Amino acid sequence: MKLFVKAAGRVHGFAIFKSFLEKSQWWSEDQRDAWITKQLRRTLVSALAVPAYRDRFATIGFDPRTDFRGPDNLERLPILTRNEVRSLGARLYAPQFPGTCITAHTSGTTGEPLALRLAESFVAFDSACVFRHWSWAGYQLRQPIVAVRSYVPDRPSDPLWRYSRAQNTMYLSAYHLTPRTCQLYIDLVLEHRPRIIRGYPSTLAVFAEYAYRRRAELAFVSGVFTSSETLLDHEREIIERTFGNKVFNWYGMTEPALVLTECEMRQGMHVNWEYGHAELVGSDDLPSDEFRLVTTCFHNPVMPLIRYDTGDVVRVHSVDRRCKCGRTMPLLRSISGRKDECISTPDGRRLPSVNFYTMFREYNEVLRFQIAQYGQREIVVRVAPRADARLDASVLDRMRSGLRARLGAGVLIEIEVTDRFITNADGKSPPIVRRPCTRAVEERTEYAISSQAAWTRRAHGSNVHKLDWNEASEVPSRRVRDVLMELLQHDENICWYPEVASRELIGRIADYVDLEPANVLLVHGSDMGIELLATSLVHKDDSVLIVTPTYDNFRAVVEHHGARVVTFDYDGSIPFDFDAFENTMRSESIRLVYISNPNNPLGYVLDTALLQRIEALCCQLSSIVVVDEAYFEFCGVSIASRVREVDSPVIVLRTFSKAFGLAGLRIGYILASDSMLRALRKVHNPKSVTSFAKAAALAVLHDVGSMQAYVEEVRHGRERVMQLLIRNGVRAYPSAGNYVLFECPNAQEVVTHLERDGIQVRDRTAHTAGRDSVRCTIGSSQSVDALTASLDSYFAMET
Repeated sequence: MKLFVKAAGRVHGFAIFKSFLEKSQWWSEDQRDAWITKQLRRTLVSALAVPAYRDRFATIGFDPRTDFRGPDNLERLPILTRNEVRSLGARLYAPQFPGTCITAHTSGTTGEPLALRLAESFVAFDSACVFRHWSWAGYQLRQPIVAVRSYVPDRPSDPLWRYSRAQNTMYLSAYHLTPRTCQLYIDLVLEHRPRIIRGYPSTLAVFAEYAYRRRAELAFVSGVFTSSETLLDHEREIIERTFGNKVFNWYGMTEPALVLTECEMRQGMHVNWEYGHAELVGSDDLPSDEFRLVTTCFHNPVMPLIRYDTGDVVRVHSVDRRCKCGRTMPLLRSISGRKDECISTPDGRRLPSVNFYTMFREYNEVLRFQIAQYGQREIVVRVAPRADARLDASVLDRMRSGLRARLGAGVLIEIEVTDRFITNADGKSPPIVRRPCTRAVEERTEYAISSQAAWTRRAHGSNVHKLDWNEASEVPSRRVRDVLMELLQHDENICWYPEVASRELIGRIADYVDLEPANVLLVHGSDMGIELLATSLVHKDDSVLIVTPTYDNFRAVVEHHGARVVTFDYDGSIPFDFDAFENTMRSESIRLVYISNPNNPLGYVLDTALLQRIEALCCQLSSIVVVDEAYFEFCGVSIASRVREVDSPVIVLRTFSKAFGLAGLRIGYILASDSMLRALRKVHNPKSVTSFAKAAALAVLHDVGSMQAYVEEVRHGRERVMQLLIRNGVRAYPSAGNYVLFECPNAQEVVTHLERDGIQVRDRTAHTAGRDSVRCTIGSSQSVDALTASLDSYFAMET
């Protein structure tokens, strides 16, 4: 039925064009306005047979047979939205058309199609407007056409083109236009010698780029007709560069709404007033030259749309103007519609969203869809099923085959059945979303840093105690400044890359940790050590176990490498449940374990006996355990000695940022077995650690006593803060690091109070199951004095 109605509509449409539209475009304005009034009256009166309109008219007391006087009366009627069309459903159908219509579906900017019933009369009039538009480029019936759209090969072995003798049209697959196939497409166009070429703007722009060198041979083309997408200025420029000033843009919809067409003068878009009545409705959120496009169609009595909000915005000329073509069709400046993204395939194709609408219309089970492209080779297709439908394996397999036929073999396709779609800033879910990074990066929660207010305060000369990032509050060794000043005397230390061997520093670190130099790898801060481990050890979809709460950067990095993170919660208040930990390890097939010891932010420390049990379990399961010992100097507990074993699964992260006070220079190190580090060095860039960082680290290792004195000062300060909190009835977590975390009724209030006193601390409520919590760094005695004084004043106010 649908194919028959379309074929009959084309024949009928050509007759309408020749008998009516070819003449009406030149009518006087009085003739035009009288005809529009007559058609509006007929449309409104016939709508009385439609249940939804009968109710609407009755509600406002409007009878079109007696109350309609002209187009201005339409303002009495409510505007019809797309959501209302969807919810009204069959109540918008006229009952006198039981079987003489076809069903069509819109695409929609959300990928959720709208079902419409269309009469043959509408199909015919739509075709008539198409024929008139083509005639503006000199097209006559049966002249050859090339359409770069509306065809996709069913099988990989099928040709990339199909010829319709009935329409004298060569259809070329818009899905397969690539640098490799462009010559075939150009040859087919030259062989068929079309009078006009039609297609999606984005596709025709790509074709025009490929065909530019042979533009002289394409002079026989009299018009390039773009439709179904917003034609962007740069796409028009590309097309016209190859074909000349021959672009004819078309605006239309699957909905029986309105058609706008560009003529040979290209001064704007003509309103096809014979198709439907256009209202330009102003809005406070639009500039003075832009209006919402609201329409009433004249030719679909089976499902009339009266005062239908198209959802599009049009721009008008600053003054009313008549086109130089002489037609009396009203002229708009342009359509300000949104442009969907295109899928860009690895073999150079650009596939607009329109290319996928036809495919998804074949699946009655699908309510809406969204295609997300990550980078260039990952495609995630999200489909929401209808309430009464089921997307079983056979349907998904067929869908996957259809997508593969369009996207090619060079991409990874994943289909998700879900009602959760990616939304943009205005809350809509576009049918195509493109993201530059991999899915693992784009869909993960970023690592959030705390406030940088301390730097701002310092820049303005204010005194500040920065107790939010667990840095040292001073550089314990005075030697650091001396060696840095010495380095600054020689330009090569600034303009040369650093010397990469670092034998003296690595030897000093090896002595400090009681290991061999082969067990030590310098990194640009332990954060870069984490990045190195993720790059080297984590594959997409590996399972990584993290003992939480903890330093969140590890989670962010491994997730961005495609890992699936499993958490094991432990707050140190009860003995560690090793059996539950082992069950998680075995059931989740864990590849990598991450433990911060002492724990950040809670402060508890796991003893070496427990760490060795975890090591033994990892040996059994061929897993790796990463122990972050950033705060080792404050607790003295380490598992680093285990890396002496050749096949040890232990990797230890250490840093000079905490006890040694070198956070600003970014230097740390990895301790692991010789065989593990040999593998990591294949990825590691040794020049990433600066000469200044290395010199400073060497200096502090020559002055370990100063560091140890600072650690004792921190331990004493930590005890002072703990006692103050206990005295005030505050729950404080015992800490083996240079920080204390405590719970309080209003964490943000405490943070704000301390900030007013020039003290920066961190709200860690998210790490204590929603219980308001604050973590403060413990530094020098001066900073502890300021912290305790401010906390005393806060607790005094509370009592």
